[in-house]
Amino acid sequence: MRNTWIRAVGILTAVVLSTTAKGADHGDGTPANLFVGGDTSTDITDIFVWMSPDSMKVKLVMDVAPGAMANTKFSNVVKYVFHTSSMAAFPLAPQTQMHVDIICTFDSAATQHINCWVVQGTTVLDFVTGDASNTAGITSVNGKVKVFAGLRDDPFFFNLAGFKKTTQSAARATGLTFDGHGCPAGAAAVAPLLNKDCTGAAAGKDFFAPRAANDNAGCTDPTIQNHGLTGNVLAIALLVDKSLLNQGGPIVSVWGATTH
Repeated sequence: MRNTWIRAVGILTAVVLSTTAKGADHGDGTPANLFVGGDTSTDITDIFVWMSPDSMKVKLVMDVAPGAMANTKFSNVVKYVFHTSSMAAFPLAPQTQMHVDIICTFDSAATQHINCWVVQGTTVLDFVTGDASNTAGITSVNGKVKVFAGLRDDPFFFNLAGFKKTTQSAARATGLTFDGHGCPAGAAAVAPLLNKDCTGAAAGKDFFAPRAANDNAGCTDPTIQNHGLTGNVLAIALLVDKSLLNQGGPIVSVWGATTH
């Protein structure tokens, strides 16, 4: 079983409307035999949760299968689950929280039709089923749940080599400071370090993109070379009416799992 935790506190407040809670796990090298049934389509790379602009809907995304290709399929033998708990204040003991699960399955490897239940205990609050591969998604009969499921790009923009050179440099030990975004302060002092980027550019780049011809020019360090990962994932994206998830109070926590 693969679990990924995130916590989105106070999803009903305006503050959270500009905040994305996420937990990332990109290609961590876990042996395939530790995935459910040895199937890497059960490997969770990310869980994202945020609010719609009008604060009425909760958006949830589970990304699985790092390095997915056009023919990669969701498993039809496991459940893709968003576990949620709502409470009036934080923290509260689990028995005082209201638990609602969103459980999604796929009917077969061939059709990839999805079935998603919103369940509180043994009570089904909502249900949606069908072909969710179109990016417009499909909606439940009562309109409170919408889902898309399919192949998506997973870009990873980061100046990895420049970051490594900066953090490994003696400059850090001699007073180099960093701003609130974790970026080195003082462009003049940092530029010579960033220019040693093995990808040939000091700016951030998509390290999950196909490798260009000059990406590793003059670079013999395999830890900072671009190895040309595909950068695709399989994504389950849900739009859920918040009234289905906040029955225990305005504070909602979310974690994801793939399980039998």
